[in-house]
Amino acid sequence: MTRRPDRERGAASIWVLAMGAVVLAVAVVVGLYGSAATARHRASAAADLAALAAADRLWTGKAGEPCRTAAEVARRNGARLTGCLTSNGVADISTRVRLGGALTRLGDARARARAVPGTVGGPFAVASTVEGDAGAGPMGADGLTPRARRVRDLIRSEFGESDIGGYCPGGCSSGHIAGSDHYSGRAVDVMITPWRSPARVAKGWRLASWVVGNARPLHVKYVIYRDRIWTPGRGWHAYRHPSGDTSNPTLRHLDHVHVSVY
Repeated sequence: MTRRPDRERGAASIWVLAMGAVVLAVAVVVGLYGSAATARHRASAAADLAALAAADRLWTGKAGEPCRTAAEVARRNGARLTGCLTSNGVADISTRVRLGGALTRLGDARARARAVPGTVGGPFAVASTVEGDAGAGPMGADGLTPRARRVRDLIRSEFGESDIGGYCPGGCSSGHIAGSDHYSGRAVDVMITPWRSPARVAKGWRLASWVVGNARPLHVKYVIYRDRIWTPGRGWHAYRHPSGDTSNPTLRHLDHVHVSVY
């Protein structure tokens, strides 16, 4: 009579251990599935961003530049570029993320994305390629703050545009509307002339879209171009000069891209 409870307790212990093993196995499977899903999402996100960056670089006309940029963007997003085709003006990008641990035998998480450059019709999405912050320091002798100076220098190097103004040595005191960021050295104007040229208009939108795509690291306050203005949180929307309706191409920002920074 005294042995049956011992046997029942033993059976119960075995049952508890078995259930524990099942729960552990389920947890391991769920964890592995979650890791694989995360890797797939990372590969997909990296492919999307790399394709956008490569499409933007297609406008530069420099051989190999789109794919080099795509590789760098993919790396920054934890993936590796495995394919890059840029024929017919389309960036076709493939990426992979290696699966580690017990998932190694399954191979890699792979993704593919395609993107095309923007057109003369307006702004388009551009992946961020800028890192770091120049800082919100005071205006320098050239009339620009560190962030505004960085925007000017990057636009020169990225787009080859040299006609960039809106600032004065020692600071501007006139020539702009009251309260303009030009007076504090926190704004630049990138001239896009002749402003009726379709090729120049397309260049202006590429440049404006690039600035917006890098708005966070550049600490962009707003961008204005061709009767449109971009502001954080609202995006692109209609712009009208404070003086009201006008046919003046400069006041409408038809002949230049205005960039203000914080």
